[in-house]
Amino acid sequence: MKIVICRSNRFHKQALDFARELEHLGHIVHYPPRVSGTAAWNRMSKSEKLVAVRKLVDDHFKAIDDAEIVLVFNVAGYIGVSVNIEIGYAVAKNKRIFVTCPDTDMPRAILYEGIAETPAMLRDILQKQH
Repeated sequence: MKIVICRSNRFHKQALDFARELEHLGHIVHYPPRVSGTAAWNRMSKSEKLVAVRKLVDDHFKAIDDAEIVLVFNVAGYIGVSVNIEIGYAVAKNKRIFVTCPDTDMPRAILYEGIAETPAMLRDILQKQH
């Protein structure tokens, strides 16, 4: 199954480990690269950063278009502005959305199909539905 992960940069390492486990389980996973906060990012001018961010957004929206599942990696329920935008895009595209932690924001929480705290939990949920 094709899965796209949406996450805050602050959870980059944890979400990457989660993505690798999903791949090990046989899924195709789109995992956005980390750009901000890197040495390359710090060397970019403001205009270069705007171009880089535009490409990241476009690439991520395309990955959402191509995915069957959108997984929001939200440690302790945290969802930042960019991930909120990605959730809205996924909803508009009628994608199935799962989170890794409960979300206390009720209007947003009603948009999710379920909670999958681990890759194995997501696998089990998806297998039960087929």
